[in-house]
Amino acid sequence: MQSDLAQPGTSLYLQTLALVRAFAGHCEARANDDSSEAPIAWFLLDSWLDNPTAEALEVDFPEHADARVAVPDPFFEGRENSAPCLVPVPRTMQCEVPDSLAEAKAQHWLTSQLAMAWFAARQRMVPQPFCGLLLSRVSGHATAAHLLRLGFQMRRKEEAARLFRYHDPRVMQRVWNHLSTAQQTAWMGPIDTWWSLVQPWEPWEPDELIDGIPPVIAVPAWQKIVRPHTASAEYAMCSSHLLDDRQWSWADATPIAGKVWQSLAADGVDVALQPDGPTMNRMLAQGIAVGLTGKNLEVFVKESWQARTGSAPLNWDQPELRENLAAILQRMEADPQASFGGLLRESVLERITP
Repeated sequence: MQSDLAQPGTSLYLQTLALVRAFAGHCEARANDDSSEAPIAWFLLDSWLDNPTAEALEVDFPEHADARVAVPDPFFEGRENSAPCLVPVPRTMQCEVPDSLAEAKAQHWLTSQLAMAWFAARQRMVPQPFCGLLLSRVSGHATAAHLLRLGFQMRRKEEAARLFRYHDPRVMQRVWNHLSTAQQTAWMGPIDTWWSLVQPWEPWEPDELIDGIPPVIAVPAWQKIVRPHTASAEYAMCSSHLLDDRQWSWADATPIAGKVWQSLAADGVDVALQPDGPTMNRMLAQGIAVGLTGKNLEVFVKESWQARTGSAPLNWDQPELRENLAAILQRMEADPQASFGGLLRESVLERITP
């Protein structure tokens, strides 16, 4: 059982306890910083409904649960409990070294929640109820208003706004390094630091896919994003066209890579014979550079890896392959219903048919 692996005294418990203490130490340092007003700490949850962390908060910290603020997204009108929400982090959780029984219990509570959130993250393709911890310089309602603008994004001027899952750490962690400093500043807005569990970006162990138990070498860690320093103390309003097409593709990359690794693990392929994280990045980058998205990008990555030489994926820059790829892309542009996989198979058949 996963819960048995997160009991006090286990390796996982001690690892997540170290993460909790790092966050609490940061909160204490900010609270004692006389140069600025202490920011407010918030849980960022995927939703309030059907969320184990929310259920635990209602039982153990009801006053904080009642003080939650849902992001006022019109998409969730009439069902606010399904929207992303902010919940104030109890002060008792913001102490690196507990000085009372209440603080010790609160630290244990957060450690247990973080351990279970890590198990959910390791499953990769399932919802992430616990999205992160934020420190914001404004109220919950003002922070939620910023997140509303961040979530109201359009891919192109002619398209309607789409639901952008900014709060999902799998989205943020894939796209973050592809943003400019100005874009990162706009994303953060009044948020000083954004803490989320590092999401898996590596081969998928076949055994972990089956039983959900992470390998012993897997260790939970924080991704801590700090708002870039700017000359102005004010934060810029977030644009509804924050990302360009290439960045949108990176924001959507996690499920594509996840499906590739999942299919390999489901076939029993050992991790040593799966692409590692940097190799996956290179294959995705090459596909994104030629304009592939969604299922077409997934097939491109799969085919690139299956036709590899040793540990090096297929090199599409070889003259013959470059010409074939250009021809496929040209046909896809002429026929929006055509798929990369179908046209690639046709191309292969044309080459081998006498």
